[in-house]
Amino acid sequence: MNGLECKKHRESRGWSQEKLANKAGVSKRTVINWEQSENLSISKVKLLHSIFNNTENLEIESQLVNTAERIENLKSIEDVVDFIIDNEKKLEQIQKYQLWLTTKVQEGVIKILSSDLK
Repeated sequence: MNGLECKKHRESRGWSQEKLANKAGVSKRTVINWEQSENLSISKVKLLHSIFNNTENLEIESQLVNTAERIENLKSIEDVVDFIIDNEKKLEQIQKYQLWLTTKVQEGVIKILSSDLK
């Protein structure tokens, strides 16, 4: 469901934006924002379906939203992979520094503990 469909459902019932806002427990401004949105989150879609008593397409729409979220996550993963590839040398330097720092801290702890035992 997108904003235009939300508006059509609301208008087909003769509801004002304020009436839908009251039923949804949100402000009128929120309903206005929903109706201007191209894509609504799955939580909003579920809420609107329950308000409009339209569960027929909820499962299909839920699957579509889940698929869209997976695709978005894949894009994020691709961005991370691209970042790693583009910054491989810098990341190796950071890893070497972390290893060096860990070693120095361990050596310092051992030295302190050894002197305490003497």
